[in-house]
Amino acid sequence: MKIASLIIGLNCLFQILSNAQNCLPAVMQHKNNSQIDTGNASGFNQRGTLKFNKNDYKGAIMDYTKAIELNPKEKYVFYNRGSAKIALEDYYGAIDDFTKEIELNPGFANAFYNRGWSKSRLTKYRQAIKDYNKAIEIDPKFAASFFNRGLAKIYSGDKQGGCLDLSKAGEYGLNNAYDSIKKFCH
Repeated sequence: MKIASLIIGLNCLFQILSNAQNCLPAVMQHKNNSQIDTGNASGFNQRGTLKFNKNDYKGAIMDYTKAIELNPKEKYVFYNRGSAKIALEDYYGAIDDFTKEIELNPGFANAFYNRGWSKSRLTKYRQAIKDYNKAIEIDPKFAASFFNRGLAKIYSGDKQGGCLDLSKAGEYGLNNAYDSIKKFCH
C-alpha cells in the first residue's frame, strides 16, 4: 500500500503542477466542495480533485464520471479518474481510463506511466514495459518510469536490463532506486 500512496501523492502533485488551470484554482479559490460550479465538466473535475485530495476516491470517481458525461473530451479527467481507481485497487478500470486519456492526449507521459504501473500490479510486466517505454520516449528523464520499468524487467527475467534501468532512475534523482539495486542486482 506504500507504493499506492506514493503514486497517489505523485498524481496529486502532478495535477497541481501541470494541470493548474483545473486543479490549482479549485484548491486555492474554493474552501469546500459546495463553492465549485458543477454546472460544467470542469467544475466536476475540480470537485473530483478536491475529493481525491481528501482520500474520498469513490466520491472523486463519481464527480469525474459526471464530468465525462458532460464533456468526454475534458482534458485530464480520464487520467484523474484512473488515478482514483488505482487508489481503490481497481487496476482494470484504471487501465481503461488511462487508455482513454492516451487517446485524447497521446503526448501525456504520466498516462502511459500510470497505465504501466496498473499493468505491473496485475503482473502483466511485458505490457507494462511497453507503457514505460512510451513514457520514457515522451519524457527521457522520467525517473519513476525507469525505476518501474527496471522492476518489471527484473520480474520478467531480464535482470541485466532491469538493473540498468534502476541505475538510470538513480541518476535522474530517484534515490530509493539504489536500495532496489542492492536488493536485486548484487
